[in-house]
Amino acid sequence: MLAQHSAHIFRNAAKIHSRSHQQDFNVTRLFKNGPQITA
Repeated sequence: MLAQHSAHIFRNAAKIHSRSHQQDFNVTRLFKNGPQITA
């Protein structure tokens, strides 16, 4: 039961991680495509 629970947490963490990674990728692409944007 405990192992199952930690596996669930790990899966959620991986999901959140990949989501934030995707956001970073989108931001990078935004900067590449639009150099007129300064932030």
